[in-house]
Amino acid sequence: MAQPLRSVNLLWRPLAKQRLEKERERRMRYDMEQSLSTRADYEDPDADRDDKTALGTGIEELAEDHDGELIKFEMLELAEKLNKILHELRQKYNYCFWCKYRYPDETFDGCPGTTEDEHG
Repeated sequence: MAQPLRSVNLLWRPLAKQRLEKERERRMRYDMEQSLSTRADYEDPDADRDDKTALGTGIEELAEDHDGELIKFEMLELAEKLNKILHELRQKYNYCFWCKYRYPDETFDGCPGTTEDEHG
């Protein structure tokens, strides 16, 4: 069963949306070229939820669904988007993008800070 686009983390939702749109365009081109319908009910038995999200196949397409949260995120400056993503990586995965290291706990022992300048 496909998950709604809104259920994808806001930080990754623009990518999931972009992949959905590309996949939809690819399918439309293929259908036009082949004059045949594609099987929308095929599911890769080896694909897990993350695979399906990454490929855009496990997400429901809601063409007219208004996603205010996504619209607000997409309107942010690039630096603000980056800060939100870096914060999510630190909070959820104990990962510092600038160190390129996943710390064993939230103390980030040895990490000089949260910004690129602090790592310079």
